[in-house]
Amino acid sequence: MNKFKVAAIQILSEAKEPLHYKEITKRAIEKGILETDGATPDSSMNAQLAVDIKNGGESSDFVRASAGVFALNTNKKPEPKKTIKEVEKEELIEKEEEKIKIDSSFIGKGGEHLVCSELLFRGYNASIMSVDTGMDITATKDGKLFSIQVKTSNINQYNT
Repeated sequence: MNKFKVAAIQILSEAKEPLHYKEITKRAIEKGILETDGATPDSSMNAQLAVDIKNGGESSDFVRASAGVFALNTNKKPEPKKTIKEVEKEELIEKEEEKIKIDSSFIGKGGEHLVCSELLFRGYNASIMSVDTGMDITATKDGKLFSIQVKTSNINQYNT
């Protein structure tokens, strides 16, 4: 669990009443429960608690008492227990995802090879440069010389 949520749980447990996120943050820092180098730890606290409520729903540790004011969720529904098969499946998926992670230099080279291949299929005489100083591929067609720089990226969490 992240440090903001742990700190909020402790502060709200001690307070036994709803508190504004700025007060939760202030008390957590004063007690030494929360250490942060961020410029706006109170904003981070607000965001962490709001996201926990949004994602956790009824099983969240927190409830919103009013705008910016949070309390511990006394009606928290326990998360359903997972079967051994479900836990094993999750672990297997995590291991497979770790295998899939590829170094960015491999992705870049893969992109260069993809572009070079496409150019060859389209009738260009294309070659990947062995020394990369801004020009990744050179290609010629009909007496014209083309210098090409390839940019490659992965899909991110927003599918872009």
